[in-house]
Amino acid sequence: MPKENLLDKVIRSQCSSIWTPNVLDKIAKRRNLIKRSSERWGIDPMAAASVMFQEKYYGFFADAKNALGAYKLMIGDDSYSFGPMEMQVKTAMRLLKVRGERGTRSQAISWLSHEPLAIDLAVQYLRELQNNLPSAGPTDLAKAYNLGLENALAGKRSYIGQRSESCQEEIEHALYR
Repeated sequence: MPKENLLDKVIRSQCSSIWTPNVLDKIAKRRNLIKRSSERWGIDPMAAASVMFQEKYYGFFADAKNALGAYKLMIGDDSYSFGPMEMQVKTAMRLLKVRGERGTRSQAISWLSHEPLAIDLAVQYLRELQNNLPSAGPTDLAKAYNLGLENALAGKRSYIGQRSESCQEEIEHALYR
């Protein structure tokens, strides 16, 4: 039997962690926002819920990271991600322009600070990823969300992007219970 590497063990144990109930509760409380945006953009809601799972897995610490993000934004770092789906400001600016909005930095920060708008932007980004990765399922899209399209196409792996993979049953329960 092949020896399991440490990363695979860690990924497999994600669902039994002390952090799991908190992030599943976040998904359950936002299920209607996730489903509505997913329907609007034609994306499986499991992809959006998987993104929230992987990006907000560490609960308080994931949210506290946004304080560092606020500082980074003040010094002009638009590659930093924040909000309920941890989206980069520069990605939000680009997606807003696709929508016909001005797509300014301040508009992107405002949208990412407002949960329903931030979730809708994240699902829009998942739609864009789906267009470029047509055979990708929900967990593949969640991984691509974290990696970015180029890295996803290159077949790179992301520990963060794999957090939700082994917990699909739990995520589905939070989304549809």
